[in-house]
Amino acid sequence: MSRRYHADYHMHSEHSPDSKAPIEELCRTAIQKGFQEIAITDHFELYAPGYPVGFFTPRYVEKVLADIESAQKKFEGQLIIRKGIELGQPMVNPELAKSILEKHEFDYVIGSVHKIGTLTLSNVAYNAHNVEDICLNYLDAIYELADEGDFDCLGHIDMIRLYAAKQGTPLDMLEYEDQLVPILRRVIERGKGIEINTTGFRQEISTTLPNLDLLKLYRSLGGQIVTIGSDAHCTADIGSGWSESAILAKQAGFDYVTLYEKRRPILIPIE
Repeated sequence: MSRRYHADYHMHSEHSPDSKAPIEELCRTAIQKGFQEIAITDHFELYAPGYPVGFFTPRYVEKVLADIESAQKKFEGQLIIRKGIELGQPMVNPELAKSILEKHEFDYVIGSVHKIGTLTLSNVAYNAHNVEDICLNYLDAIYELADEGDFDCLGHIDMIRLYAAKQGTPLDMLEYEDQLVPILRRVIERGKGIEINTTGFRQEISTTLPNLDLLKLYRSLGGQIVTIGSDAHCTADIGSGWSESAILAKQAGFDYVTLYEKRRPILIPIE
């Protein structure tokens, strides 16, 4: 390619409970910022059977996909818009996750952990006394997802580092290498990937999730598949930190960024 191909593979529309951005506005902004491709990856949080599901229902998914299809028609020839979804904790209700993915044809599926049991990780009061136990529990959940979940890329695998940093509790994920290596190896064995999430550039940690050290670890184990996503919840954040993340990927030893069509990976050289 004669110029860098920009593809933001993580963003949320007004369908997600934590965003107010209409899908068409996300698309217009991506075009204005010079992106050729995006994936709309609205949340679908899963809970153990018996817990209230809120508005995360099959009908919710249908509404999201209908709006994406409408945008695909409206912006045809201007922007490639992929049908994505971010599944939160799919391993706690695998039957529901399976039914959602079998019923609809997605291009790209992010697998993430936002909760451990009923504990929402963003709401925890982190401190030096509890952060190790919480991190170990989080990584156990990530391994379970990596081992069993139906996804294409793991989302923000060290997100707990961001939450802890917001409360002044630093967390060096390489201190948990014994837990991280099996996770990354399982991802690689299954032909899956990880995302480079740019959220951290807009937060206290000022790095991607994962950071360069963890990206290098993944690459050293044989990892090849990485996507780049802003995790934008508003139009202002679309594409934020994308170019910096591409540079980090190159520094970590990656020559390609990955795109997805009908859940098949497409490797694009990082120019």
